[in-house]
Amino acid sequence: MGDGFIMREHVARKQVSAIVRRAVLFHLSLAAPGLVACGHGSAGGVESAPCSVIPNTPPFNASGTCIELEWQFNGTATECGPNDGGMISLSTCEVLCPQVPTDAGLEFSGRPLSACFIGDCYDCGKGPTSYEQLECQYGCAAEGRRPAGLRPCPLADDARSPTARFLVRMAYLEAASVGAFERLARELAAYGGPEHLRRAALRAASDEERHARVATALAERAGAKVPRPRVPKGRVRSLEAIARENAVEGCVHETFGAAVAMAQSMTASDARIRAAMRKIGPDEMRHADLAWNVARWLDSRLDPAARGRVVRARHGAAGALICNAAREVHPDLIAQLGLPTPPHARAIALDLAATLWGAA
Repeated sequence: MGDGFIMREHVARKQVSAIVRRAVLFHLSLAAPGLVACGHGSAGGVESAPCSVIPNTPPFNASGTCIELEWQFNGTATECGPNDGGMISLSTCEVLCPQVPTDAGLEFSGRPLSACFIGDCYDCGKGPTSYEQLECQYGCAAEGRRPAGLRPCPLADDARSPTARFLVRMAYLEAASVGAFERLARELAAYGGPEHLRRAALRAASDEERHARVATALAERAGAKVPRPRVPKGRVRSLEAIARENAVEGCVHETFGAAVAMAQSMTASDARIRAAMRKIGPDEMRHADLAWNVARWLDSRLDPAARGRVVRARHGAAGALICNAAREVHPDLIAQLGLPTPPHARAIALDLAATLWGAA
């Protein structure tokens, strides 16, 4: 049986929200133990990587949370170093993946490398190709369900403090999530998806409108203004493209985002943040459950090869999130807003990887 079937059966037996709650409560109740170095392979240095990317202009894909640059490469997947289903260790990724081009007009230069993996160029506008590509992901983070094509939040000069910047970005992304859920509802309808999933997606869009208003008020209280996101409506995509985005943005990032919101509702020193997260957290838990329910429905309609690619995308997003969860967080965000400390965030992510994402 494939990984998709295993995860489908596991999640069906136990609600995602219950798994997330257990992980958060457990890890917030403990002093975080020492954690292994970030990476997907051995921590003992960089593996040999005789393969190299072909130096041409890569296809670009701003698929919501991650910035992806996709490169055709010389060599085989085996020659690129040890990998698990195409997922390569971060140390080898740092050797193989070029920096984000500064002259490409992408506005993403300087973002840290998060992960990379190898696979057919199946999302390049022409379907699967006869050659393999190296997909390098930059600046991945757990930020909820972001719609494809969303540009980074522009921060004005009035968002100077770490708290103000965080709240502006939070409000911006909550507003953008409205379009992501509305598009999901349209696409489910186009493919004859179950009515209860379509209703849940529209309810989630309404939730995000309310979250955006709350987050905007918090940002304005911190003295900053929130820009309005521009969310492209987009055409109805293939089932595989929908499944891949749902796996990355919903099953991984949104699920972890629900865990972070729950932690904030308990640990933020700012009483207004705690109150806001007590209302937002349960909604985000329900959105995480929706993502996994959508994943099960889509999984039953994809062929084995497509399911394998979706699983690989989920594994890649989970691995990148685990790495990014360990990155330094400003102390004000931990104290005032209740964000988990990096050790706690990484421990929660590792727990979810083992119980949900299948990428431990």
